Amino acid sequence: MASEKLITRSKRQANFLISALEEVDLPLKRTKALEYIARHLYGYPNWNVLTGNSQDLEIPATYKDLMRQITYLVNSIPKLEPCLEHLQFVNGEPSIMIENRFAGAASALATMFLKDNDMNVHYDHFNFYKLVVNRYIDDSVFNHYPDEMRPTSDYDKFRYYGFMLDCKLYEKGQWPWEIWYQKMKEKGQIDNDLLSLARSAYRECVQHGWDENLKVFCGLYDDGEELEKMLLEWPHESHQALTYLMDTDAGCING
Repeated sequence: MASEKLITRSKRQANFLISALEEVDLPLKRTKALEYIARHLYGYPNWNVLTGNSQDLEIPATYKDLMRQITYLVNSIPKLEPCLEHLQFVNGEPSIMIENRFAGAASALATMFLKDNDMNVHYDHFNFYKLVVNRYIDDSVFNHYPDEMRPTSDYDKFRYYGFMLDCKLYEKGQWPWEIWYQKMKEKGQIDNDLLSLARSAYRECVQHGWDENLKVFCGLYDDGEELEKMLLEWPHESHQALTYLMDTDAGCING
């Protein structure tokens, strides 16, 4: 079985995660938190396998891994799971533009990782940016900036360098939206016009620097898994929401 040390650590991480999520009113049952820790952090098939006859695994810690872990957490939390309401329009725009499903989950998971190394850490909205900067951004990348333009806060460093991190999610020429599009075409379950529209939104969320909430929605961090489900479950509403995103460049252009 996995070592007692790993099992104890996993349970502690689940407690940290549940506590951090409570800070943003995102309740998660302990059993579901343990399953998430086992499956989507360590990579076991389920919690029972982690505690059974398994070798110890490490949590992968690349930027791509982190963003995927956050996306799977978003889809594990009942209040954030994909639903029809996210696609419905409120005051002229789809609710996905208003309901930020990324921020709370991202900060909670980052708090868990930070607290796992330092028990003095407490939940903070900016913990996601702190974790990303600590792990993936070397201050030397800003050396060429004039002093008055050089970012100082973790939030600003992420905003300046986040596009480069997203570009490192894939190899040049191996565009994830094209790979996803071809995979969906082979399945043949989604209308071609809707599929082409979704591919365009998948591409634009990266190239036009849409926010992380919309990058989750458009498929960037989970290879389009959630996007596929939305298109299959609610094709008409998905078409309307994606059309709005494309026509307004995710709200940057007034309709």
